[in-house]
Amino acid sequence: MGRRNGKWIFLLMMSISACGNSSPTSPSSNAMELSVFMTRDSAGSREIRAVVSNRTQQEVDRWEGCASWHGMNLYFVSKDHLELLLVDPLSRPRCPDSLVSLPAGSMLEAKSVLPDTLFTWDGVPVELSPGAYYAVVRFDWREMDNRTLHSIIHSVSFQWP
Repeated sequence: MGRRNGKWIFLLMMSISACGNSSPTSPSSNAMELSVFMTRDSAGSREIRAVVSNRTQQEVDRWEGCASWHGMNLYFVSKDHLELLLVDPLSRPRCPDSLVSLPAGSMLEAKSVLPDTLFTWDGVPVELSPGAYYAVVRFDWREMDNRTLHSIIHSVSFQWP
């Protein structure tokens, strides 16, 4: 997800965003499902969690690698429309993404504690200031039989701190 797509994605996520701890509307029972949650633990820390469920009848290919967030893509959008990342992209190891399978009926989960500082695509640290933010998660996969590429994008809004 490049910087040039940010405004389009921001408009898209505005139309599909959910509030705080709510989950998205469930798709049909024979589809890929992405649920995204923003919670606060007993110590007051925020945690972002995403779960992909393969509810199809077939194994699918998904990407995994150094640039992904446990097999998904995660970024945040500030009230100023700035895209922010959990980790400095310039400090990540350089390695190619690879295809791995996600069997029918299986799940993939990712979670991270949200720190006080996020990073721009250029690696500039940005201290989170009070206000509204969106967490955006994208999961990409392709069907093994016809190689059609699919994506699910879901976002949740939250207030910092």
